[in-house]
Amino acid sequence: MSEIWTNDEIKAFATTLVRRLVPATTSSRILALLMAFVSFLIYLIRVWADQNIYYERGPYGLFAIPFCIAQLCAIAAIIVVLTTIMAMSIRHTESLFPSIVLIMSLVIMFHLPLPTRKPYPEEIIFADRRVDFEYVVELAKQHRLQHNDRVGNSANYLLPSNLADLTEDGLVFLYSLDYQPEHLSVEFNPTGFYYPIMYFENPSDVHTSEECYRDGILTKQLDTHWFLCRRDWN
Repeated sequence: MSEIWTNDEIKAFATTLVRRLVPATTSSRILALLMAFVSFLIYLIRVWADQNIYYERGPYGLFAIPFCIAQLCAIAAIIVVLTTIMAMSIRHTESLFPSIVLIMSLVIMFHLPLPTRKPYPEEIIFADRRVDFEYVVELAKQHRLQHNDRVGNSANYLLPSNLADLTEDGLVFLYSLDYQPEHLSVEFNPTGFYYPIMYFENPSDVHTSEECYRDGILTKQLDTHWFLCRRDWN
C-alpha cells in the first residue's frame, strides 16, 4: 500500500471516508432523522395495506388486473423517489450517513412483524358455531344427511332444518363420502360460494383439493381438520 499511496494520501482518503460516513453538520443529522421518519411512514403504509387492501378478498373479477398494475406502479414510484432522495442527500450534504440511515431503517421496518389481521367473517361464524359444524360432519359420516334431489350435483346435501342457517343456502357439499370415506371433505358456504369453510378427514388433502388448491387458495387453517379457503374469481 505504501508503494502505491503516500502516507499523506492515505490520511486524506481516511479523512474523506470518515467525513462522508459520520455526520459533521447539523443538516446531515437532521436529514438522517428525516430518513428514519420516512422509513417509519413506509412501515405504517405496510400496516394499512395489510389490514385493508390485502384483507379484502374480492372477488374482483377483471378489476384485479388494473389493481395489480396499480400496485406495481406504486412500488416502482416509491423506489424511484427513495433513490432520488438518497442521491440529492449525498450531493447536498457530501455525506453517506443519511442514506445509510435510510437503508438500515428500511431493512428494519420490512422485518418488523405486522399486527395481527382482524378475523374474517367465516372465522367468527366457525368460532361461534363450531359445535354445529362438527355435528354436521358426524351426520355426514353416518350417512344421515338428505341428498338434494332438486339439483343434479351428486355432492349436494340438505342441512337439517334446525341448522339450515349454517350456510347461505341451507346446503352442504360432501366429497368422497361413498368411495373413499378416509378422504371425506365437507364444504360449507356460510357467506357465499367464494369463501368456503372446508373440513378434510385427511388434512393433507387440502393441498390437492379444488376449493383450496386447484381452483382456489388456502386462506387460513382454523384447526387440524378445518380450513378457510378462497375460490378464484374465474
